[in-house]
Amino acid sequence: MQASLENIGYERDNNPCTYNIQMIEERQTIVGLGGGASSKFVNTEDWTLSSLHNPKDPRGYIKTVENLIARKVDKPGALN
Repeated sequence: MQASLENIGYERDNNPCTYNIQMIEERQTIVGLGGGASSKFVNTEDWTLSSLHNPKDPRGYIKTVENLIARKVDKPGALN
């Protein structure tokens, strides 16, 4: 981080941090787990993004968790 507290995507010894760069450029799929979590799926063919959000309400989450798991497991394979 710089003085302005902006994360500029570097780690020790000024080596590029691939994770931070991928996140800043929105080139990384992220799978969110648990109530209220969000997932972001990146299609590397055309760099489009799609999102999937888990319900925040515990009862709603429990009712849909099996469906959410299936959608998140199947999604990355369907993107490429």
